[in-house]
Amino acid sequence: MKLLKALSWLAGLFFIVIIAGVSFLVFGIDPNDYKSELSKLAKENQITLVIEEDLSWSFFPNLVVNLGKSSISGQNIPSITFKRIDFSLGWIELLTKTVSLKAITVHGADIIIREPKEAEKLPIILPLVASEQLNASNSLNLPFELAVAKLSIKDSKRSFEEVKTLYVY
Repeated sequence: MKLLKALSWLAGLFFIVIIAGVSFLVFGIDPNDYKSELSKLAKENQITLVIEEDLSWSFFPNLVVNLGKSSISGQNIPSITFKRIDFSLGWIELLTKTVSLKAITVHGADIIIREPKEAEKLPIILPLVASEQLNASNSLNLPFELAVAKLSIKDSKRSFEEVKTLYVY
């Protein structure tokens, strides 16, 4: 009987710790505090990132970070605006300092390609999916590993703009 009582106290304590941890995440950490860090990281890689709307997250059934209306541009990369990107993360992997993205879903992307060089960079920029290239370049110096399982692009369009060069002789 004492063993059953001790186990129930232990289960109750474990449940309270879980509730306290989730409450801390919901009320103690605002994902919008990381907007400036995201912009700084993009700028260090010669990418202009403009986040127009707030970041948010949900916890059930998966941990999902939502990036609202934003745009990405830079030299030799396509100009991309999108309504929303959802990053579905793995709970267990975060504890081991591995950002394991189960899925990235891009909603309402408008991708404008002006030069052929930009089309080559599209898989890397939208949204940094090519983990082999990230690890090979190691230019980001991230304190974690990056792994992506699935990329979905919904309600999006890609357009090519011809850039004409005027030569004066």
